[in-house]
Amino acid sequence: SRPSRSRFISSMIAIQASVIEANEQRLLAFTKILDAYEEPEVSETEDYQSHDEAYWNENASWTNDAAKALLNLVSPVFDKSEVHYVKNYIAIAVSGNNYFSFRKRTKNKSQLTIWVGEQFIGKAQSLLDEKGVNYTVYKNRTIRLITNGELLTNNDQLFKDLAVVVKEAWAG
Repeated sequence: SRPSRSRFISSMIAIQASVIEANEQRLLAFTKILDAYEEPEVSETEDYQSHDEAYWNENASWTNDAAKALLNLVSPVFDKSEVHYVKNYIAIAVSGNNYFSFRKRTKNKSQLTIWVGEQFIGKAQSLLDEKGVNYTVYKNRTIRLITNGELLTNNDQLFKDLAVVVKEAWAG
């Protein structure tokens, strides 16, 4: 399945137990004394607050550079791909879905996350292994690797091929 956001709902029920004696028998009676339900807030969480390119250039320009480098490599594969900036990551979105995301790391590096789904994880791993690129697999459907713009441009065909795998995965 595709990644999704979770919503948390706050609900609390309190029950009081009492022992009642009737007809020389003890009975256990339960009474609901509290039934509270709280709707989730509609506002966006901090993780998803929009930020702009200037924010990322000031705080992690190397991550923005890597996102732009990947966008240039994969845009021929995807119609309507664009960079989407939020507080904690930069995404390359296609038709509103985040296909790739970058989180800043130290020493001018970024973590690239690529969702390929369980069906295509082996294909993506083979491409990365063939080029000797280090990565980890998360939940058997997502590839994570530490990168920078140089790694992306020096392995342009690899990332173009990965884009094709990602497109197949999102197509279902």
